[in-house]
Amino acid sequence: MSVPSTFSGPNGASTDRLLSDPNLATCPDYTSEAFQGLRGRIDADDDEAAITFLIESWTTNNDQEKAQWALQLEADKEVEEADAARRQQDADKLAEEARLEEDKKKPKLGDFNLTSAPSTFIEARISPFAQAKIDKMQYCLLYLFGTGGLNDAANALLSSADDASSFRLTRDDGNQLTVQSGLTSNIHKNMVEDKDLSFREFALAWHRYIKEITRANWPKLHVDVLTQFFYGLDTHPLHQQEPEHGDKILRIYADRYRKEWFSTLGTPQSFNLAIINEALLSKLTHEYFTKLHSKMAASNQSAYAPLLSPPAPMFPPAAPRRDLAAPSNRYQPYPPASPSSRVPKIEDHEEGRVFRIGAAGGPTVCAICLGIHTFVSKCRSQTLWNGSPARCFRGDGGKLTNINGVNICLDFQRGSGCKGRAGPRHIHECSGCGAPNHGAAGCPYRAKL
Repeated sequence: MSVPSTFSGPNGASTDRLLSDPNLATCPDYTSEAFQGLRGRIDADDDEAAITFLIESWTTNNDQEKAQWALQLEADKEVEEADAARRQQDADKLAEEARLEEDKKKPKLGDFNLTSAPSTFIEARISPFAQAKIDKMQYCLLYLFGTGGLNDAANALLSSADDASSFRLTRDDGNQLTVQSGLTSNIHKNMVEDKDLSFREFALAWHRYIKEITRANWPKLHVDVLTQFFYGLDTHPLHQQEPEHGDKILRIYADRYRKEWFSTLGTPQSFNLAIINEALLSKLTHEYFTKLHSKMAASNQSAYAPLLSPPAPMFPPAAPRRDLAAPSNRYQPYPPASPSSRVPKIEDHEEGRVFRIGAAGGPTVCAICLGIHTFVSKCRSQTLWNGSPARCFRGDGGKLTNINGVNICLDFQRGSGCKGRAGPRHIHECSGCGAPNHGAAGCPYRAKL
């Protein structure tokens, strides 16, 4: 405790502190020769009167100092008590902080509602890893919110306490190193990209994902855009146009551009994710079928031998005639037939030797490339007329075979269709887009006459 050099007296005026107790002071002997000079300077009738004046003056001053000393002691006591109270308060505060910190380390049981019955439905919980991503408003894989991710989280709850005592360093999306418990960091060992989820898993996951980001109070605009994005992909016409591969292509689109959307948020390159870019989707479709054809051709060279060989002419080139007009500049994929050549007949579709749709001698839609040509029975093209990958090729025995290696009905590709009944061994499927309700002649991807 610091002692002030001044003190407030009885009248509130500041005065110097007394350094000794005036109660212990004794009056000087003013009768002694030591005070003779002092007595002489006092205006008094005689020496006795001067001595009396000096004694009375000292006594009066001593009484005042005694009163000041009493007040000074009282003030010092108050200061000391206040200082002691402050020290005690600080000590109590430190003790309370230590107790609260210790309480944090103790396991706790949460409160519960005494009047509430158990719910009829128990929602599976997402993992702490997924919850952290949501809380930080970061990009994360949809796998975390599908069946696989929820099962991982449920199994982690059954892990031993020893798993939670281990730690490891991980690098987050912002390239920052963080320390995670072994239990948290090892939950999702088999995570897959969004594009590799099944159609059902993708749908289940994005619905739960939207629910979680809404629950975490993400901005409404961002939640609405993500909802519209997923709904737009779920209802996109490509599902009907490409029944076998459309959903996979759309998942590739979702995987690629949801990542891009998160990485560009807050930058001049940001965009509205809810707007499906059909040009980009068409490009992805082309890339997908190109890779698919290359993979199948590499794994089954014998089945794809016709695709790897150049187109062969159906008939020998006609002899030049001087009475004919100059040759046309129009592109013809195969040499024109001789006037004396026999017009091919439409054979049984199981044999698949000839395919014609138009009237005799007229142009028709090719079941392989969807181009408009006069003779199409020997087409060996690997692409459609517009450069996109073809869905079908000539398989064993010249049969029309789709990219999955399944023989499909050739007559069904005609404008008049096939009069036979479709079945497991008699597939009615468009050779251009895979639709079951029309053939190549009615395909929206065919070349126009």
